[in-house]
Amino acid sequence: MGAVKLETKSQGRGNHQWTAISLNCVESIDVLMKYRSKFDENYLSKYLYSNDIFASNGVPDFVEVITCLYADLDQYIGSAKLNKYEKLIIKYVMIGYKFSDIEILLNSNHGADHKINKIKYMYKKICIKILNEYKYSYLRWLENYEYVKIKPSQRFKRCILCKKDFPTTTFRKYKKRKDGLYYYCPSCDTYTRTNRTS
Repeated sequence: MGAVKLETKSQGRGNHQWTAISLNCVESIDVLMKYRSKFDENYLSKYLYSNDIFASNGVPDFVEVITCLYADLDQYIGSAKLNKYEKLIIKYVMIGYKFSDIEILLNSNHGADHKINKIKYMYKKICIKILNEYKYSYLRWLENYEYVKIKPSQRFKRCILCKKDFPTTTFRKYKKRKDGLYYYCPSCDTYTRTNRTS
């Protein structure tokens, strides 16, 4: 009974506003990342002590809505194609650092040469990439379950190299293929072309 009490302790007590939040706009993603260490009581213990999303140092209240929201956010961050510095910016933002602190950390610890305005710009682009991952996965879900008819311009194709789904509009045209599209997504296409020439 202790575990059940722990899991239901916070449900329905001042947490109704969380059910209205989703990842469907840049502003929501921005706020969820900037205040993660305050909203998600499990996050710092997960970051500092364990890779388990439900692990904690001590026993914070388990709030299912918040935990699931951040689990989704983690999934979209993982599927977005982020470079090394973008991943570091996300990490520092979610721990609670300000952009001025992130500038110092990136430049001193990771050999970057990024000014604060560039970091803010990169962060905004990160939020847009995460939002696009959310939109793509939602459209893909609608298409799979045939809840709505998706326009041909919104259809998806799987890249044979990275095995991820992308909108068909992002693929190069290739008349020899049955679907009229090339095998690779734009980033894998660029990668294979540059490696082929070098």
